[in-house]
Amino acid sequence: MGKIALGLLMAGCLGLYLWAQAPESPKAPQQAPAEKAATPKAADQQPAPDLTPTGPTVTTTEFPLEKFKEFSAIQNGGPVPGLNSDVHVYRSGDLMRSEGSVAVPKYIVTNLVKQKSTSVNAFTCLNMSNAYIRTFPFYVPGPGNTYDITPLGEQTVDGHQCKVVDIKIHRPKKSQEPKFRFYLAEDLDGFPIRIESQRKGAWVIKYRDVRLEPQDPSLFIFPNKCESDGDWKRQTPAMAPNAK
Repeated sequence: MGKIALGLLMAGCLGLYLWAQAPESPKAPQQAPAEKAATPKAADQQPAPDLTPTGPTVTTTEFPLEKFKEFSAIQNGGPVPGLNSDVHVYRSGDLMRSEGSVAVPKYIVTNLVKQKSTSVNAFTCLNMSNAYIRTFPFYVPGPGNTYDITPLGEQTVDGHQCKVVDIKIHRPKKSQEPKFRFYLAEDLDGFPIRIESQRKGAWVIKYRDVRLEPQDPSLFIFPNKCESDGDWKRQTPAMAPNAK
């Protein structure tokens, strides 16, 4: 009898553990584009890894994404861990807005040229001295950069016929040369619906519900006066042992 009770107790603990580990269903974004995303076909999920060059490499000073000055999309993934959730992104000129599904409504506006951001929520706002990571790679262009573009043929991804290219970035006075693979959707004027890292530590960024159209200017408004992240970097005196 004792063995049976012990077995039931262990089974109950295991069930509780598995329930706790189950991923939580994502909440619906606050501001979704009107168009509903098409369900991708199974064959479109994983692009073939064995693509080979189909033409000569072309070197240019124009970053391929710079022509997309006005758009909105739902983005998933990014160049650092922990970004495998959906966020809405909007771009108008040099400004890009990012927002997701969180308990406290929040959005971040990034100046892609100055590479500075402002985070705004219901209680406060914060000026940040860097571009928000969710705006990558739209903040990549910089003075003196050149780009090697190698065509790799075509492939269907998430229902879009895409031109596939590898892009290597050369930056002045920097030895590292980032390399990415872009899947440029022909029906979206070459917008990259999938971006992959071609270096160590592979990652993927995916876009859906892409709309190439002017954005509402009110999306990029933020308070004039905000706290600065520079204040966090100042060293503060240690609290006395008996201080509350």
